[in-house]
Amino acid sequence: RALGALGKNHAGAAEAMNDILAQVATNTEGNRNSGNAILYECVRTIFSIDCEDALRVLAINILGRFLQNRDNNIRYVALTMLGKVVSVDKDAVQRHRDTIVDCLRDMDVSIRVRAVDLVFALISQSSIEVLSKEILNFLVVAPPEQKKDLCSRLLDAAINFSPSKQWHIHTLISMMCIAGRNVTADTWQMATALIGQPEAEEFRPQVVHRLFAALNEDASQTGLVYTAVWAIGEFGPVLLQPAEKFEGDGYYDALSEAEVLELLEKTRRRHDSTIIARSMIMNAYAKLYVRFSESQAHISELLHAYRSSMNLELQARSCELSTLVASQIDDSWLAQMPVPTDEEMALRRVTASQNSDEESSLGGGSDSEESSSEDSDASSDDEAAKKAARRKAKAAKKKAGGSGAGGSSNELLQFDDIFGGGGGSGNGGAPAAGATGAGAGAGSGNQMDLLADIFGGGGGGAAPSAPAPAPSAPMPSSGGDDLLGMLGGGPASQPVGESFPTLNAFEKNGIKVTMNFARGPGDKQVVVTATYSNSNSAPVSNFLFQAAVPKFISLKMEPPTGNALAPFGGGQQQQRINLVNSMQGTKPIVMKVKISYSMGGQDLVEQATVQGFPMGL
Repeated sequence: RALGALGKNHAGAAEAMNDILAQVATNTEGNRNSGNAILYECVRTIFSIDCEDALRVLAINILGRFLQNRDNNIRYVALTMLGKVVSVDKDAVQRHRDTIVDCLRDMDVSIRVRAVDLVFALISQSSIEVLSKEILNFLVVAPPEQKKDLCSRLLDAAINFSPSKQWHIHTLISMMCIAGRNVTADTWQMATALIGQPEAEEFRPQVVHRLFAALNEDASQTGLVYTAVWAIGEFGPVLLQPAEKFEGDGYYDALSEAEVLELLEKTRRRHDSTIIARSMIMNAYAKLYVRFSESQAHISELLHAYRSSMNLELQARSCELSTLVASQIDDSWLAQMPVPTDEEMALRRVTASQNSDEESSLGGGSDSEESSSEDSDASSDDEAAKKAARRKAKAAKKKAGGSGAGGSSNELLQFDDIFGGGGGSGNGGAPAAGATGAGAGAGSGNQMDLLADIFGGGGGGAAPSAPAPAPSAPMPSSGGDDLLGMLGGGPASQPVGESFPTLNAFEKNGIKVTMNFARGPGDKQVVVTATYSNSNSAPVSNFLFQAAVPKFISLKMEPPTGNALAPFGGGQQQQRINLVNSMQGTKPIVMKVKISYSMGGQDLVEQATVQGFPMGL
């Protein structure tokens, strides 16, 4: 370790150490823990200095021997170190690929996690086919909480290193067959785009046949259902002809129109079929109406399935498509949908990544904490010093925020940039009636005008409302035990506190957020109780409410009572939000919110600007 510190960033010292390190690494036996400790420190030193390539290969071979040790601690250390050095010499680490892959089947979960990270780091153009099979095998036995991350990482690896579109499509299908419930929308949307591209026309029959067979075997995998239903609707006629299986494993038999429609109907009737899946099946029926020649009458009957549905989307789709096919339609009306090209998909990924980076600055219900590395090394002190310097710089910026008119404008502009948007959001819920207004005095009016300009509120045209009534002074009590004034000493009563109107902060797509207010125990503190409800017929899961406020307001969000909203307004959830308005009486509270949730198998995100907080808070 001392040699590593002396040879770091010193070419002459590093060159003089090469022979010494080579002798230590070669002559030290690894039969005991003391020898393994020396070898590990020798490997760390080799990678901390600028040494010869042969010495690096020797160090990686030592780590490869560590992987064959029966001690789980030594194997874990080896996997961690290989993960750090794989970017230095990937080819040398590739020589131990089989041993690393064996670690995916280890009983120790920590070793499996490290091995997965290392396998993904080893993926390249030449190794993607072999390693993707190992990852898919591991995906079968992976815990449910790990599958979503594995699918997302494998999707990225396939995008970057795919040897062909045919392999890319079949890999995505295999992934959805194993973990279709856990894949994100990006996976099945990528699969549908690749299947629809002109380059896939040559092998498209085998792809559609495989999707049909996979759907027939397991219709519980949501991503697989979406992809298969879309492909059958767009390219259903290819199922009426036999097709060769992938990698020459035989042939798929030709199917009849009745068999295709029977599978779609069986999928539609499943108890776990989502609204999206049923809507896509309705679309597939309409598409097959102009593609099949013997089943038009049967398809017309199937399209009537949701004419009386309680779900508005399904009812509208059923009625519209039934009317469409009953009229004298042109086949071009239901022609194949155009799909994005590779360049367009790459542009969408870049845009989505940029939006994700912009949103990463939002608070998610609790104060953010500095994350610490699991494995501390010689540079940990430097990193800690850098983090401390960054925290001091942030604190200095807060103090220099300014409290004048110019400072107010800058604060609000920065607040508006948090969500990456300018002006008001069309998704925002309207303030509650009578709750919006300017305070008394010109300064307060200017403040509201400025907010209107920033958030797109249309200027200061709204008439100011009357200020909130002054709180009634509490009447004196005769003592702590004289609760009802029955022991003499004058009439006693409890203090009369302020009451504030409920604010309808957000309401869209059946999701409603209301806010109730109360004075907090601290100076200028406001306690907001946010209530979340769902009036849709479908339940909502993964509900997340995030908020951002200007610099003159401090915000602390406590954990919500839950993240699932029952349908029809049942099972409401609540969350307490503590606000401290340092400019109370001068500037009103404003807030930008972001609401994300899952409903009907679809992930939704809404943003809104909340104004109309009661005056005096």
